[in-house]
Amino acid sequence: MSWQALNWATRQRVGRASAKHVLMVLANYADENGSCFPSQAQLAADTEMSERAVRDQLDFLECRGAFSRQASRQGNRRGRNRYHLAIDTDLSAPGADAGGEAAEEEALPANSAGREPAGLNRQTTPSEPANDAVSTGKSCRSYKEEPPVEPPVEPPVEPPDERERGRAKSIPVEKFLRKWPTAATDNRANIEREWAGLDDGGRQAAIDGVDRHIAELRKNGRKHTPAGGTYLKNRGWEGLPPEPEEPERIAFKNLSRTWWAVVLRKIERGKRPGYMVTHANENPGKDWSAAGDDIPSAAEIDRLVAVSSDAPGFAAWLTWLERHGVHIDLWRGGGPFWIWVPGPEPPGTHPPMKPVEHDPEDIAEFLKS
Repeated sequence: MSWQALNWATRQRVGRASAKHVLMVLANYADENGSCFPSQAQLAADTEMSERAVRDQLDFLECRGAFSRQASRQGNRRGRNRYHLAIDTDLSAPGADAGGEAAEEEALPANSAGREPAGLNRQTTPSEPANDAVSTGKSCRSYKEEPPVEPPVEPPVEPPDERERGRAKSIPVEKFLRKWPTAATDNRANIEREWAGLDDGGRQAAIDGVDRHIAELRKNGRKHTPAGGTYLKNRGWEGLPPEPEEPERIAFKNLSRTWWAVVLRKIERGKRPGYMVTHANENPGKDWSAAGDDIPSAAEIDRLVAVSSDAPGFAAWLTWLERHGVHIDLWRGGGPFWIWVPGPEPPGTHPPMKPVEHDPEDIAEFLKS
């Protein structure tokens, strides 16, 4: 992990909270040169997003100039991308496409563009990879303003009839084809025939239901994915179980007993608590929140013991925690510091150490500060 990359990522203003979250996680994995290669599955686990949402944010950040990607191969298969963060670039500076929602829309990849901005001349320009990386082939849209031109006077045009108006607004089959996983090998004529029998409400429902339908198949042990035409014919998006509600998030103070319990739970599950630790370093007196199922029970939290920075086992715990990605700046501050851990020494310490009793008032004073 490179503190230079994390500090750079923290300073950037990219215009999207979710994209900033992904950028912070990438920076947490970066080396001193700003290079890293986490898988999209790992990024999804760290950010608690879906892999599709992570891919969207990566495309957005790449078009903003936050990094360039270098594709790799493992034999005949495509390997992980390597990301080269633009740590010498200020994305918030003039000319770096800063600008909130408008900047987000202009930074979208060309193949996911929505509407055409009025009065603008579109020019598609491939993004140039940084750090001599091999381009992954993505391109971003940029626009060049033209001076306003008085429109010519044209004779009035008769409005189209209802059937033509519906055809102009209908959702094209290509949107479904981009979503369905086996569309490349399916019989397109069958898909188009079934698609033609749906109104726009049914078409949008079919597109929205793809991910949940596939997930339900896998949940029931079915590895085979049906053809897209079969999914449309059988109305596979109907009768699906309701989507689970977003779990309630619970707030707690950074570096508190509950905070340490959540950190240890993440380590136990094989996850890196990097962004959570970064937030605590930057905001030691503020709150963090986590989903209820990520927080241990009250009994588990109460079993944690306080170990102060002057206790015999603190140095051993410091080494163990840093090995698992927990680096707290206040450890180096010289003042009293407490951590809440399962015992006076980390697992594997020999001979075992005896617990040290601490004054509750000292701990309470530390948490207030």
